[in-house]
Amino acid sequence: MRIVYAMLLLVPLNIELQNNKSSQSNMQVQSQKVLAQYPKKWDVTVLSGSKLDIVKKKMEREAYSLPPADLQDLTPLPAWFRVYLRKMNPNLPTSGSYQYPRTSIRLLQYLVSNPENVELPKNSQ
Repeated sequence: MRIVYAMLLLVPLNIELQNNKSSQSNMQVQSQKVLAQYPKKWDVTVLSGSKLDIVKKKMEREAYSLPPADLQDLTPLPAWFRVYLRKMNPNLPTSGSYQYPRTSIRLLQYLVSNPENVELPKNSQ
């Protein structure tokens, strides 16, 4: 009887773990679809293994979080950096031609030149 009870307790945990894996997989698929919508010419080269590279990879996994009207703003910022800016500044507009600060391009250039100076968004640490 105890073995059956213990097995029944494990079943919901197992289902929850499977649902979590499925959810993560779905978010990765959604992120890949979002990343594919952005022009490749907006990409920037980031020093491999740097702190900025770690942030870039994390933000690419969260590209699904970009608002649907994000591409109304044609500022040439890579999708991962747009996710980063939105995490650092949650009150940015979610539609229209000017969703990102004018200094965003300069900030991206600075971080690419100084890849260890990037700060992780608080909700990504």
